[in-house]
Amino acid sequence: MSSLDGEVAVVTGARHGIGAGVARGLAAAGARVAVTHHDEPVADGLAAELGEEHAVFALDVRSTEWTPAGRWATTEDVSRAVVFLCSADAGFVTGQTLTVDGGYTAYGAAHAATRIPGHADA
Repeated sequence: MSSLDGEVAVVTGARHGIGAGVARGLAAAGARVAVTHHDEPVADGLAAELGEEHAVFALDVRSTEWTPAGRWATTEDVSRAVVFLCSADAGFVTGQTLTVDGGYTAYGAAHAATRIPGHADA
């Protein structure tokens, strides 16, 4: 059994380079991988290489369609989060990743994962 058996991974921009390498590594570790690119046919080759248990689909992370906030983060959005983390109010916040992305990670990427063959919601 591999370390990522039963897990699902969504890799954006997996056409080549780092994205393709990450997708291959995750698949080798046992994850079912969703290979995404804004132009679906571009990612077809990598998905075919990984095998039929993996999926490919168009996902344009440049589009706010997948972001519940309806816009991308501004420098002010990110700076407010930084100010909070540097304040006494965040004194008990340790070992966390604070994602400032208008809900993309929670909705956009998670929604994309449900389109992988074999996923409970597919």
